[in-house]
Amino acid sequence: MAIKKKDAAAEIMEHFANLDGWHNGVPGHGYTQGGGRWGEGWEYVTLSDGTVVGVAGGDRDCSSGVISAYQAVGIDCGGATYTGNMSDLMCRTGNFQRTGVGDHGVRGDCVLNDLYHTAMLTGSADGGSLAEFAINEFGGIVGGAVGDQTGNECRIRPYYEFPWYCFLVCVNDEWLTAPEPPASWPVWMWVPNNTPAQRWRVLPSDEDGWFNIVSVVNDLALDVAWGGKEPGTVVQSYRRNGTDAQKWRFEDASGEIGYHPQKPLFIIPKLNTDLALDVQWGSVEQGAYLHVWGKNWTNAQKWVFSDKGDSTMSIINVGGDKALDMQYGGK
Repeated sequence: MAIKKKDAAAEIMEHFANLDGWHNGVPGHGYTQGGGRWGEGWEYVTLSDGTVVGVAGGDRDCSSGVISAYQAVGIDCGGATYTGNMSDLMCRTGNFQRTGVGDHGVRGDCVLNDLYHTAMLTGSADGGSLAEFAINEFGGIVGGAVGDQTGNECRIRPYYEFPWYCFLVCVNDEWLTAPEPPASWPVWMWVPNNTPAQRWRVLPSDEDGWFNIVSVVNDLALDVAWGGKEPGTVVQSYRRNGTDAQKWRFEDASGEIGYHPQKPLFIIPKLNTDLALDVQWGSVEQGAYLHVWGKNWTNAQKWVFSDKGDSTMSIINVGGDKALDMQYGGK
């Protein structure tokens, strides 16, 4: 069943409040007013209509929590960054209207004290509930461990008078729709974290012995940019198109051709079988990019496919023990 964007934002806030600790390598959601107040890592939230929404994991404060929940579902907040500019900037977008607290806010609206605090209604203002990022595990606003250590750093509680200065009523009446997949997206190496950004399907192409390597996040395929055949050509992901730029085969160190999970393999592009998928400059650091390079049998060109048990694979580079990853979650 389809839902409106403002209801989807409320579901994001409920997710924030209900996710404690660490899950699949992504931190839960605690409180901080420090440098990590916009979260870290990347996670995916399945909403009640089945839509999957990407959002940063980790900690927030009251305002960055509410703002990021709206932004995650496509409601523009006008560049608002804290309680003091939320009313002005969010109302300028046309997505919000400031009303008095004597009016009746509903699910997906937020309450605001411009100086000190904000929270989102997950019920209504008449005996309902609200979700809020409140306070860290030490009773303060900075420091503390990532994630909700107490169960109350981000929480859902009955509606209360703070006092609030106003409601910011979300007047965006759009239905939530699944985002259009991008045409292309960069890939890089990142510490293994078991997120969908590091899950891949290995699919036979229309020719024997050649495969497509496809991201579960956005259905883009591992692709040699511009169909390049020269050493140093960048490797990206791109909309599936059936070209040779997206066809790969696998070889072991002896030169035997075949796909064998859990065995170190070289990933060979059909465009030029004298090349191999390679981590640029042999880097073992997070954020290293990929290209195709002449076969040299180094660890920068060795890859291990690990079956995740759901017909998807993680692809780990032997050299740096980092995973093939869609940059910033691929969304």
